Amino acid sequence: MDEAEAEAFDTLENEIKRIDGDIARLTRLEKINAEKAVVVAGAKSEDASKTREGVTVKNTQKLEPGVEFARYAMCLAAAKGDVGRAFNIAKSQIPQTDRVVNALKFQAETG
Repeated sequence: MDEAEAEAFDTLENEIKRIDGDIARLTRLEKINAEKAVVVAGAKSEDASKTREGVTVKNTQKLEPGVEFARYAMCLAAAKGDVGRAFNIAKSQIPQTDRVVNALKFQAETG
């Protein structure tokens, strides 16, 4: 092998080692996740929801200015101005945008 071929070989060998390490870590992570998995019980969606109680999703994503307002407006538009329906839409479609969900919930409860 000349110097360029040897360097290419070493680079590929290092990439293979890195990928093998990633596979090993992901395999261990998959096993850990499988051990922590909880079976969702229930024939109805309400029963399944009760099984998942306590599981919350927080919005850690920084949104661009105006995105939350746009989502709020889209929920209201989809509900044709009915704040209660808009809250249900937001809760089911964009639960990770908790400020929008909470604002619509507040409006639905207070009228």
